[in-house]
Amino acid sequence: MSTEYLIYAILILLSRLVYLRNDGPLSRRANLLLSAVQGLAVLLVFTWNTAGMASLFAVVLVALVNLGLERRLDLSKGYRLITLFILLLLPDYAASFGERFELQPWVLTVSAHLQSHLSILQWPRYTGADQIGLIVFGLLILANEVNILLRAVFHHCHLEPKPAAVDRVAGAIDNAEYNAGRVIGFLERWLMFMIIFQTGEFSALAFIIAAKGLARMKQLEDKQFAEYMLIGTFVSALAAIIVGSSLAAI
Repeated sequence: MSTEYLIYAILILLSRLVYLRNDGPLSRRANLLLSAVQGLAVLLVFTWNTAGMASLFAVVLVALVNLGLERRLDLSKGYRLITLFILLLLPDYAASFGERFELQPWVLTVSAHLQSHLSILQWPRYTGADQIGLIVFGLLILANEVNILLRAVFHHCHLEPKPAAVDRVAGAIDNAEYNAGRVIGFLERWLMFMIIFQTGEFSALAFIIAAKGLARMKQLEDKQFAEYMLIGTFVSALAAIIVGSSLAAI
């Protein structure tokens, strides 16, 4: 993974954080604004070559798909992951037939300035901005994109948290529990990822999982909640292991 492509991927992932608290479809205005931010980032940061043109084409394509289909699709099935693959894989594939991503001169100037003045980039463990970039990339993937995956898994297994019986209506979802699980989930994945990426000590993950189970021991008496929490925890742990191990090997 080149530094330039890593920067492109981080910019796309940062813009997609708008989905973190929006499980439902975005408005037309929000979709247009999201695509405009992504397109502007591409134009400002990267030169106009094969990779740059392909990335802008991918942004426009996803914008058209979102405007036409997002409100008609069941987003709980993980549709948004498909748009992520388009944004990340299409430009990289197109670049293999032409020029790769290249940064604008002003980006290189700012990067050189930061590396010479920020102490964190001069620590022995970090050989440069690439190491920081990999960490940011991993954290963003685990925060938002894995959250979308988890929603799809819960939907497929019919394990979305339900309100208390007294407040329950057909198809209702306990949004308070979903939001609490969302925050706990990405913090849990971040901690696992940093342990794996920095130390490779997989045994430490058992402590995190045990601590989470202890905190919710009373709720685990409810069979459906226990299945919801266990599946969420195992998918989160698996995602953190895959992402952390893969990026550590780069």
